[in-house]
Amino acid sequence: MYSNPVKFLVLKSIRVYQATVSKVQGDVCNFIPSCSHYGYEAIRKYDLFKGILMASDRVQRCHGFALFYSPDYYGVREDSIRGTKAFDPVK
Repeated sequence: MYSNPVKFLVLKSIRVYQATVSKVQGDVCNFIPSCSHYGYEAIRKYDLFKGILMASDRVQRCHGFALFYSPDYYGVREDSIRGTKAFDPVK
C-alpha cells in the first residue's frame, strides 16, 4: 500500500482506465509500453508530481506523427500483432 493516498487514487484510476476504456478503444497507442502503462510506472517509480509530468509529456507526444520522428529519438519495435511502435520505457 502507498503512504500517499492521492498517489494511490491516481494509480487506481489508471488501472480502472486500463480495465475499461482502454479495452474498448483497443491498441491505439504509438508507443511501447502504452501511455497508460508508462504513466503508471512513472508515478509508481518517482513521486506523484514528477510521474504526472512524465505521463503528461508522453501523452502529448503520442499522436499520428510520432513514428515519423521516432527513429531519431526512440527505438522502433516491430510486433507481428501490434505493428510498428516506438519504444520509450520509463527510465
